[in-house]
Amino acid sequence: MNNSIELVDVIFVDKEYSHKHPHMIHRHENFLELLYIAESSGRYIVDNHEYAVTAGDFVICNANVPHGEDPFQKHHIQTYCLVLIVREVRTC
Repeated sequence: MNNSIELVDVIFVDKEYSHKHPHMIHRHENFLELLYIAESSGRYIVDNHEYAVTAGDFVICNANVPHGEDPFQKHHIQTYCLVLIVREVRTC
């Protein structure tokens, strides 16, 4: 069997999206998340470590690693979130 990487989703998180969705530290069981900071700056938490992020930064969150924006900051960060999953592909 071979593995293939599949792009599952791309989400643009702007101020409007941020106001409609709660910001909670979360994890994904089978997904790798790549987060691109498109505008502004703030704090992002990965595996209980807080990082200052600014426009142009990438954040890589492996599967099962808790991550998310600091829930106590004002949400001005605008991001692109790419969700990738590795799937097993059976070949003959």
